[in-house]
Amino acid sequence: MDEGANKAQGVTFITRTTKETKQIRGKVVVLCAQAMESTRILLNSSTREHPNGLANSSECWATT
Repeated sequence: MDEGANKAQGVTFITRTTKETKQIRGKVVVLCAQAMESTRILLNSSTREHPNGLANSSECWATT
């Protein structure tokens, strides 16, 4: 997470075959999974700034 802009900078994942943790950074991060899997990923995406996960705060779902 970019703390200043409050945006994702990349993703961290574990490879299935080697069990290694890897990190990929990018200008844009898109979460594209089926509805239940996207929700599960967001609920499990805890960081120092969002210890309960990105989907557990009403400010993440605010509309403009």
